[in-house]
Amino acid sequence: MVRPMTSQSTRAIRSAAIAAAAALLVTACSGPAATSLNASASAAPSKASASASPSASAEAPATYVLRGGKVYTADGSRSIAQAVAVRGDTIVAVGDDATMDPFIGPDTRVVELNGRLVVPGLIDSHIHAVMGANDVAKCSFEDQVLTPSQMKPIIDACIADRPGEPGTWFQVVSVNPAGLDLIATDLDAIVGDRPMLLSGADGHTAWLNTAGLKAAAITKDTKDPKGGKIERDATGNPTGKLIDAATGLGFEAIPQPTVEQQGKDLQASVADFNAVGLTSIRDPYVYDPVQQVYEKALADGLNVRVAESFYLDDMSKSPKALVAAWQDFAAKHPGQPDRLVLDQAKVFADGVIEAPTWTAAMKAPRQGSAFTFTRSATEASPRPSMHSNSRASRMLTPDSRIRSSTHRSSNPRTSAGSRPTT
Repeated sequence: MVRPMTSQSTRAIRSAAIAAAAALLVTACSGPAATSLNASASAAPSKASASASPSASAEAPATYVLRGGKVYTADGSRSIAQAVAVRGDTIVAVGDDATMDPFIGPDTRVVELNGRLVVPGLIDSHIHAVMGANDVAKCSFEDQVLTPSQMKPIIDACIADRPGEPGTWFQVVSVNPAGLDLIATDLDAIVGDRPMLLSGADGHTAWLNTAGLKAAAITKDTKDPKGGKIERDATGNPTGKLIDAATGLGFEAIPQPTVEQQGKDLQASVADFNAVGLTSIRDPYVYDPVQQVYEKALADGLNVRVAESFYLDDMSKSPKALVAAWQDFAAKHPGQPDRLVLDQAKVFADGVIEAPTWTAAMKAPRQGSAFTFTRSATEASPRPSMHSNSRASRMLTPDSRIRSSTHRSSNPRTSAGSRPTT
């Protein structure tokens, strides 16, 4: 069994990590339109009535002034102001409308909020944006609890809408795995003439039809990968269900979009993030192919701050080797301090407790209302994550640095990954 990360190696990796950029967004929303101001640092708490920071100079006009609204500062008093002024990438004043007058020059952009709300930006502290962006256009069960007979009309409709080339892979995402008893022959009755993969919304389970098992070269002789399990029948033949690391046998058999295409898909999802006030994310499962997509998006103008956790895939290595792997990856991928930052490691110790995956390490049998199961520490798959999350808020106060942009979208799509591990 791959052993869990020790406290010594955890401390070592943390000591090697670089600091992530913090984030703040001010969003003035008006139906489908949103004007966003994105900040990377926050000052100490201050009252919303403060006219400006001591360093601010009223002689230099602001770049932006948002006035006539409700400005939620998220300071210690949860103050509500009326207006905010921005010069370059710094918030120079937060207060009432009159406070803004000295900061308005001939080139200042003035946004009349008309009572609308301005709030600090949202930070999603656990999202697999690249994986999710890849899944947006795929057939989705949207995490509904479905029987095989209920799945068929949904899949039929998806194939009718996006048939693809004959014989190519067909994928379904966001499959609710709770108590789902599904084998390859069930899927053959739905789609039998092409390989098909269903991926669980838990990120730990996948199902293949018979054509999919063949395309992935999964047979009776295929060994379980480290940290994963191929479910088998009484004769040892694979049933079509893959658990944890074994799901990779299916995904790796499917041709992947180019980095350029994945970058475009990610940018589309980022625009949707921005439209609902999301400006910073934590991707807790980054490895080379994912990093390539983020770097492509960064080169093209990545309009969300990304803090990354590099996935350490072999915990049997020594702490020194693990730290070296993280440092090597970080050196090869420096990112950009204000936009793309690698500052954490991602590790798995065992599995998940949810049925029907049941791969978590248990000290004793666990009973639930519908099931009983046991996993000893030596039987468990090395799969759950150990990582910390980003802060989910920042204050809107004078001297906060910002970056501005404008986004228009009235139809945000769901971009959270249907395949990522937790």
